[in-house]
This record gives sequence, structure tokens and C-alpha cells, in this order.
Amino acid sequence: MKRYINADVMGLLIAGLILGCNAQPKKADFQAQKPVVINILADSTMPPAAKDTVKPAEKPDSLKYGFQIQFSGQGEFHFYDDNDRHTGPATPDEYLPIVEALLKQPSLHEQERAGLENIKAKITRTGSAAEFATTRKIPNLSYQKNSDGSVNAEYKGAGEITVRIRPGGISPIKMSLKIWNDKLIKNAGYDIPPAIGRSGQLAVSALMDDFVISWDVNGDGKDDSELEPRKLDSAAVAN
Repeated sequence: MKRYINADVMGLLIAGLILGCNAQPKKADFQAQKPVVINILADSTMPPAAKDTVKPAEKPDSLKYGFQIQFSGQGEFHFYDDNDRHTGPATPDEYLPIVEALLKQPSLHEQERAGLENIKAKITRTGSAAEFATTRKIPNLSYQKNSDGSVNAEYKGAGEITVRIRPGGISPIKMSLKIWNDKLIKNAGYDIPPAIGRSGQLAVSALMDDFVISWDVNGDGKDDSELEPRKLDSAAVAN
């Protein structure tokens, strides 16, 4: 025999289930607790931070040793290292083979050929290719010719570089030299007289002691005079 649940009883059961799902906590004044914030900067019990005991890295030789040199005035300024590598205005030996190789091109236009022939003739006549190209073969040596004709060069390292000077105008050349090493910084200044056909050279390094330029007065390729710096001073390097 089937038994039926009274409709009134069924309604009370459904209402009880609904109320049970949405039952509130017994503590009517319940609120979410605020998070606890700990200020570790104000906590005197924190151990002090360890001091940095790492020593600063030493400067590499490329920064501890080197020189800077500047020329103002008309002339050619060449640099050679102990392997005979060259940085500076292109020499005829460096540039003429390039011109001659271009002249051998069968497809060369007549105007281009005429221009190259003029360059070749000028280099042969003057013994200079300075106006046509710059050679940069010495590592760690930067060379810059400025719009006003002045030249700046900087070398990083302790190697010796030979500087060769060929005056090319009627006004004197101003030359300034700064060298540095792990102990001293030295500055020298020079007034080089105008003399087309003459030349001079100076061995430059971060450890140099002799600042006298060997000078060829007669233009015969032999150094027969000396040019002293007009000023020379030094200062100890701060540790």
C-alpha cells in the first residue's frame, strides 16, 4: 500500500533545506579579521646587514696604460707599431696598387679612367696619398681627422708606437701629448716648425721618458736634429 506525504509536511521540509543552506554563523557580529603587518625595518631584533667586502675590480692594462695625441696645422701624421702596421693617411705604397687595379678594369668608364689617371699622377708627383684615403691597421689605436684639419689619436695599451710627422704648410704645427700608466700622468706640448720636405719622429708609449723629437732638417731621410717639448709636466696617479 502506497503512503503519501502530506503537502503541508513537504512544504516544511523544503523550507528547512533552504534555510540550512543559507545558515549564518552563530556569532552574529562576525567580521573578517585584518591581516597582521610586521614592519621588519622597525624590528630591533633583526640582525644588521652584512657589509660588502668585495674589492672593486682592477682596471685592465688597456685602461691603466695609454696615450692621447693631437695635432693642429697642415701636415701628415703617421703611426707605426713594432710589427710595421700603419695607421694614418694612406701612403703611395698602400694606395697606388688600388688605383692601378681599378685602371685594369675593362668596363671602366672613360671619365672614371681619366680621374684615376690624375690621382695616380698626383701621388707619383707629390709622394703622398694623404688626401685620398686613411689606413687603420694598428689595433687599439683610434685615429680621427677633423673638419678643421686637426687630428686626434688615442692608443690603449703599454706598447710603443712610432709617430712620424711631415709638415705640409707655412704655419707651425701644434702638437700635444698625454701619456698615462699605473703611476704617472705626463703632458707635453710642442711647436713644430713649418718645413715642407722635412720630417720628424718620436717613439711614444705609456712608459716613455724621452720626449725629444728626432728631426730631419735637410730632408735627406736622416735625423740630424732634435726638437725639445716647449712644456713638460707630470702628476702622480691617485690610488
